[in-house]
Amino acid sequence: ITLTGHSLGGALAALAAARIAKQGFRSGDQITMYTFGEPRVGDLTFATNFDSMIKNSYRVVFGRDSIPHLPPCKKDPSWSGEEGDSRPCDANAKGTPYHHSTEIWYPDSMEPGSHYDECLGQPIGEDFTCSNKFAFSSHPEQIESYILDHAHYFTVPVPQYGEVGCDHTQAGSLSLSDYIPDNLSNFLRF
Repeated sequence: ITLTGHSLGGALAALAAARIAKQGFRSGDQITMYTFGEPRVGDLTFATNFDSMIKNSYRVVFGRDSIPHLPPCKKDPSWSGEEGDSRPCDANAKGTPYHHSTEIWYPDSMEPGSHYDECLGQPIGEDFTCSNKFAFSSHPEQIESYILDHAHYFTVPVPQYGEVGCDHTQAGSLSLSDYIPDNLSNFLRF
């Protein structure tokens, strides 16, 4: 079974995947999940349990989409960086928002063939070398760019996903699968 969703729909997909596995409707190895701009769903305990059940889980994040950084995680108090810099999430914080694995981060573009990172570094689920390394600004122009990154995945405005890439009979037209690397295209099988 494959689950997918954008934003809050991604959070719901994660909760559904966990419930499907936990209640034995499907084993975790029969579940694949792709989310886009998913906010943090649970805490460290949820993330650890989720990761132990669902091995094929990918949280796709574009650029500086700010929604995956909400609600904010507890920051690591032992980290010593410059004032104003982002700080990594505390991998020991219990009861505070924390992501499950695995982030797939497109730092610059989501055009076909664009570079992306599979974020497997520390802290697990909150890799500080990927989208978590950014400190988010409250400057209006920056906020607008965060919203644009959240609203456009694979160069398509999210509201158009029901309209774009569905007609596979048109010669020469690009489908959504042309924008997704092979390891992420499984969810497009109809």
